[in-house]
Amino acid sequence: MNRLFCLGFVALAIGVAHGGVMREDDMMGMVSNMIASPDAFATSLGMDRVKRSAWDKEFNLEKKGFSFKIKYNDPSNRAKGGVAEIYFKDFREFMRSVPVKSVKFNVKFDSKAKFGDMLFDFDVDYELGFLFGGMDSGKLKFERKQEGAFYNTQVDFMSNSENNPDRPPTVQLNMKSDYRTRAEGRFFFNNHKDQPKEYNFEVDYVNKESFKGVFRGEKTYSFEGQYNNAEKRMDLVVDLDGKKYNGFADVDFDGNSASFKLNFDLGPAGKFVLEFNAKKDMSDAGLKVFLNDKDLFSTKLKGVLTKAPRQFKYEVRYSGVYVGEGKVRIAYERFKELKFQYLPKTGATFDFVLEVTGDRTLNFHTTGMYNNEKNFEVKSKMSPLNDGNNVGFNSKVDWFMKDRSPFYRFFYNMNCLQCLSSFKVESNLSMKKSKLYKFEFDLTNFKEDGSSQKEVYLTTKDRYYAFFSKYFLNEMAHMFNYYQRFYKDFEVEGEWNPGKFLKVTSNREWFKSLMIENMDGYMRKVEFNGKELMRAGFNKNGRQIKQTIELPGGEKVDTKLSWTTDNFWNNKAKVSFDGPRNNKVNTEFEWDFNNNKKTMKLKADGDNEFLGNFKVTRDYEYENKNGVQYMKSRGLTNLPNSPLPNDMETEVEVRYDTPYDFMFGDYVLLGGSKYGFQYDDNTGFKWYF
Repeated sequence: MNRLFCLGFVALAIGVAHGGVMREDDMMGMVSNMIASPDAFATSLGMDRVKRSAWDKEFNLEKKGFSFKIKYNDPSNRAKGGVAEIYFKDFREFMRSVPVKSVKFNVKFDSKAKFGDMLFDFDVDYELGFLFGGMDSGKLKFERKQEGAFYNTQVDFMSNSENNPDRPPTVQLNMKSDYRTRAEGRFFFNNHKDQPKEYNFEVDYVNKESFKGVFRGEKTYSFEGQYNNAEKRMDLVVDLDGKKYNGFADVDFDGNSASFKLNFDLGPAGKFVLEFNAKKDMSDAGLKVFLNDKDLFSTKLKGVLTKAPRQFKYEVRYSGVYVGEGKVRIAYERFKELKFQYLPKTGATFDFVLEVTGDRTLNFHTTGMYNNEKNFEVKSKMSPLNDGNNVGFNSKVDWFMKDRSPFYRFFYNMNCLQCLSSFKVESNLSMKKSKLYKFEFDLTNFKEDGSSQKEVYLTTKDRYYAFFSKYFLNEMAHMFNYYQRFYKDFEVEGEWNPGKFLKVTSNREWFKSLMIENMDGYMRKVEFNGKELMRAGFNKNGRQIKQTIELPGGEKVDTKLSWTTDNFWNNKAKVSFDGPRNNKVNTEFEWDFNNNKKTMKLKADGDNEFLGNFKVTRDYEYENKNGVQYMKSRGLTNLPNSPLPNDMETEVEVRYDTPYDFMFGDYVLLGGSKYGFQYDDNTGFKWYF
């Protein structure tokens, strides 16, 4: 195995030296495209763009806790690169199998003076927060520069957790070549558990058709070769510990098909042969890998591509010592059919068919076999409903699962407990075209003896009614709490007379009835399980909303909300509460988020039994200066019925640049003197007494 590794490294060295030009737009295409055109990337993920931001582009996917920000070096030419920040609040929303909670990447990409000249810098600073505590941070650096006639490529990966023996390995790769006469390289690897490993190589081209070189690792190996450009053939001799091994590589291409052959004599280990051939349109291709005439891996591909990409068919046959023997088939016809088959000679097979009929019915059929015995099968059919007055669908699912089969274990590991047993269900949805809120939905379960049980029924057409069987409730509950049990069906029925009353009843003791009744056009009476909870009124007039709540004892609470403008980013609002009895509370909110310096003022005062004649104010300021964030808060607190001193002033200030450059201060002002502390990551704690 070590000899094969050495030969592979030698082949890499020769390729780098002879025409293997590492182009920037090939290696960094994805990064530069994402930086230059982030809108397409963000839209494909369903992200929303933040319209007001200090960054040139900012996108959020709030439901997944994911954000992407970018600032360009030159907004008029985005290909020159810039700085990007990528943040995952919970990375397990995207990959549940990894023990990582939060992930943050700070990416810097600079294409230097000219994009496409193969010279660039690419840096990634990462921070990982692990699921069970702890974190790791580090840096990946990819730099390509020109030193005279030579191009130098350097890749470094290093973790900052120097004292952690389980930190990621340190990796360094350096390659230097003028792509004509000489190439040299170095590879360093340290997993911080074993001895570090370092490999070096040098290749010199004697002339256009011959070369020689040396490879240094745990041992030193030399090699020399001859390249015949006319025959597209390269002969190579490698000296490993004084033993010479001969091999050759041959390439042919006639315009319609290509072939590649690699043959190497490994001495006592045997002969290694790799052959690849393919037609230009990839309708026919093959790969063979042999060692001592033993089939390590072989594959043969045939396809019908005359109507591609609208319609095509492929079949791949494979064999080998480690993969066995079998075939894979795929057939596709746009808007009509997709078929996939995985058919090994032994073991589990898988068959998948998805088709759309002329009436737009979607049929889905998949089967899993193990040693010619059916272990898993799903038949599904969904037909659209559109009869002129109603729209919706009719759906049927027939699910079969053999107990303790390989497919059973697959779904068990996915924690899909509903998938572990066989079932048949039908569901139907019908909605009135003119009034989509008038609908009817049912879900029916069919048992093995042919009987059926309605599991869910919802309707708002002729009446308001909902039914959920105890079986359905238990299935849903087990998704969140395995120990939850329901022993009774759940039924809810509603009666609505617009402008007069709304009544909801159920078959549960804790929720027998809910009644909302219009008393006089303004006040509504709310009853729960036959007992009056309150009476409430609601009125909106311009930029003012008023609500009155009357409790069963006759006490009232008036709530009033008013606002100055309809501008969400710059406004002033007031909310007042009057009652019950002589209790009064007035609150004011004023904010301005239009400018870079954002401000918000809060004020609350009043007189009530609990707080007394109180007053509380808070003023907030936030500003982002060249990426450094500043926040200040000043407050006044006067609560006569509390142990706090009267007219107590407080102040909080925060400055944040990076996790290693920040400041936090918290103070109380009493009698003109400041008490509290300030912590700066650079200078430590500073106390005020």
